[in-house]
Parts: sequence; C-alpha cells; structure tokens
Amino acid sequence: MPKISIITPLHNKGLYIENTIKSVLVQSICNLEMLVVENNSSDLGPEIVAACAQRDSKVRLIMAPPEVRGPGGARNCGLSEARGEWILFLDADDLVIVENLDLGLR
Repeated sequence: MPKISIITPLHNKGLYIENTIKSVLVQSICNLEMLVVENNSSDLGPEIVAACAQRDSKVRLIMAPPEVRGPGGARNCGLSEARGEWILFLDADDLVIVENLDLGLR
C-alpha cells in the first residue's frame, strides 16, 4: 500500500502535466502513487499521462465518467481509487519541490 496518493485532475493541461508528473517522480520517497484523473480534455494531456504511466507504474491514468465535471468531481473520482494512507491534491500545472513529500513521512 502506498504511503501517499497524489490526485491530479486533468483538463486541458497537456502543456504542463508531464513536468508535474516528473516533479512527483523525482521525490526521495518512493512509496507513492500518482492518480491523474482525465476530465474531458480536448488536448493531448491524456496521451501524455498514458505514456508516463507506461514508463512508471506509480502513475495511473483514470478516466472520469462523462458526467463528472470540474476539478472537484475529478478529485472525488480519484479519491475512490486512492490506496494511500495520506492524500495530496496537486493541480496539473503545479510542481512539487524536490524532497517536499518526504518531510515527516518516513
């Protein structure tokens, strides 16, 4: 079971999502999962996330049902899939500072 589940709603943030994912994957804490919840994007964001998920099993692309709208709905969708002891919501255009997730979670 992962220590941290990071839930990221994705809607038309294809320009940013790969850097967001990379900022999570370079953390020193390895016991995490990143759930990116696709929410009706019209750009290449979902394909970028799928490629990242193929390279690293910590990343999962979750397709929100069509009736789910907005970041809150996408976050709730991610919560239903999360397995971590701790939850972190991270927007698709945000970055995590290196070793920021490691503070106090060992």
